[in-house]
This record gives sequence, C-alpha cells and structure tokens, in this order.
Amino acid sequence: MPVRALICLALLGATLLGIEWHYGRELAAFQGAGGVLPPFADHRSPGRLEALRAKIELNRQEPNTSPKGAFDQRYGWINRPGNFQEQGNKYAINSIGARGWLEFAEEPAEGVHRVICLGDSFTYGSEVRDGQDWPSVIDQGSEEFEVINLGVGGWALDQSYLRWQDQGQHLEPDVVLIGMFIGSIGRHVNRFRPLLYPNDDTPAVKPRFRLEGKQLVLVPQPFTSRLAVLEAWEAGTLLDTLEEHEFFAGDRPALGWSNLSTLLASRRAHQRRDVPHIYAEEDGEPFKVTVALCRALTAEARAAGAEPLVLLFPRKDDFVYDLASWEESAYWRTLTRALDAESIPYLDLYGLVAAAGGAQLYGREHLDAAGNALVAGRVAAWLAERPSSH
Repeated sequence: MPVRALICLALLGATLLGIEWHYGRELAAFQGAGGVLPPFADHRSPGRLEALRAKIELNRQEPNTSPKGAFDQRYGWINRPGNFQEQGNKYAINSIGARGWLEFAEEPAEGVHRVICLGDSFTYGSEVRDGQDWPSVIDQGSEEFEVINLGVGGWALDQSYLRWQDQGQHLEPDVVLIGMFIGSIGRHVNRFRPLLYPNDDTPAVKPRFRLEGKQLVLVPQPFTSRLAVLEAWEAGTLLDTLEEHEFFAGDRPALGWSNLSTLLASRRAHQRRDVPHIYAEEDGEPFKVTVALCRALTAEARAAGAEPLVLLFPRKDDFVYDLASWEESAYWRTLTRALDAESIPYLDLYGLVAAAGGAQLYGREHLDAAGNALVAGRVAAWLAERPSSH
C-alpha cells in the first residue's frame, strides 16, 4: 500500500479515536449526572441485578405486594384494602379499593349525587394525608355529593377505563371525574414502566390499548403474579414478552461499541420520552390513543347516565408560562384543542394553580394539601353549576 494511503488511514483512525474519546467523555458526564443509557430496563448491571434479586426474595415471602399496592392481573397493580404509612402520611384503602376508611352503600342516600373519581396519583392524592386529597375535601364539604376516590398512583387512562368498566359503572354515579396528569401521556402506549422511565426500577407491567382505526383494542398484561414478572426480568425474557405493542421498545444503539452511536441513540430515546415532544406529535400513537381513551371514557359515562369531566393536572415543572398567554402557548394545547373538537368536557387546572402559587403548591412531585383544597374548590363549583344539580 502506498505511503500516502497509509498516512491517510492513520489520520482517519486517529480522527475516529478522537471522536470516540470526546463522546466517551460526554457519555461519562451524562451517566455521572444520573442519566441512563439505552437499552433501557437492562437488568444486567450489578447494582440493578442485586436489587432485583432482593425483590424476588422479598416477594417469595410476601407474594404480590408492595407497601400499599398489590399485583393485579387485570390492571397491573391496584391499591389493596388496609392502612398504610408512606412518606410520613397515613393512607387508608376501604373494602372496594377506594381511598379512605369510609365504606359506601350500593346506592347513595336519597337526594345525594354520587361522584366517582378515576385517575392516577393526582386523583389518589399522593403526598397528602387521608382527608386532604381533593375528592375527600369535596365529600367532606357537601351533603349533596358523595365522592368516591378510585385513583391509583402510577396509573394511566387505560387502567382507569378498565376500572370504569369493571367497577365504576356499577356504582351508578351521577358524575364521573376523570383525572389525568399531563405528564402521563406516554403511559398510554407503555407496557413496562422502566422502559418509559429509565431511572425507575419499579417492576410494573401494565395493560394498554392500541388503535384499529378509531376502535380501542386491549393488549392485556400477560403475567399471573408479581413474582413471575420479577423472575422473567431476571431471566432476560421479560422484554421479549412485552416488546409487541410496546411503543418505547427498540432504543438499542446501532453500534453498541461506539460512544457516538450510543450518544445518538440516547438522545433519540430521551426525545421520544420528552412530554412536550409527545404532545407536539399529533399524528403519533401516544397522542391518538390518549384522545381515544378520553373519548371512550366520556362516551361510556354518558351512556350510563353520568356526566363526565376530564381534569388535567400540570407537572410541577410546567409553571413557566405567563398567566396572560398560557392558554395559547402551553405545549398541551394540542390535547385541549382535540378535546374541544370532540366536545369532551374538561378543566385545565394550570391557570388555577399558577395564579395561586404554581410549583409552590407542590410537595416533591404532587399537589400539597393547599393545592388539593384549591382543586376541590374549583371542582365543587363546577358540580354546583351543573344544571342537573339544581
């Protein structure tokens, strides 16, 4: 080979090594700041594998349970009846899996309107004590409304939809309040939580719905116990089992040995999970499934004789918009426009919370007692303004 060609190859090799060294430093800094590199939900790192094996052993001693939740083959997980302590707050779950110690009759008392609340941790009332969650505040403040809190931490609208079909409609409510945390949009196309939240080691498997045209088709979660989930994760078979219809699968770098390839794959993967980015992709599966779930829930509530209302809860980090312009500039405006187009009633709680203090009304991630009281007041006013309430 000519000397000139050898020199060119040497220079090219040195350049590639320099590029790999540079991006290796970027990757090291990213990981040092707590970032996780794809492929996500990989159990093979020593720390994760050790923690996983500890969970397996613990679950063998106490099957299917976590501090206040229980494995559920239908929903993935659900609140189990009992009394619990978490983050310094007391939680009670009654016999039907609703928050609080009060039990409910099959039918409400004469002249009392029954309200059921479906949703995630913002409906459940994570980080506040019993009686401080907004459904309980409404219930305590009115003799006209009986409010049942069926929220479950970490849930998405798909699980709430299933619970409506299984339990909610049989409670014969007059009103159905459907809580949705704005940051949860990706959950509607997710089957294994660590694939959506790479820093989260919670071994949570959930069902989801896919769309065939405008028809929602259930993709059930396939495991029969929490232990089966954990053992499949340890064996390395869990992701293969869940890959079909998992929107957040397939983030492996094209060249696993290359720092540049890994960095590019990481940036693409984190962008796919970025909440504003998901809302901007109106033709994307997460957005379409979210709208379809809102449509189905509200339509079925109406068919059962109940009045539905979707409640949109902002993230703690969302309070960056000017109060005078947020209704036009907020990234989730794509969703509210879609709800308007389909005549789906909703309350966007951003303006209410922003005017009262915004992120100051949050604990670690959720609304504090004052924030829950604020929401309760607004929802109670909506309930009182309903024509059927007079």
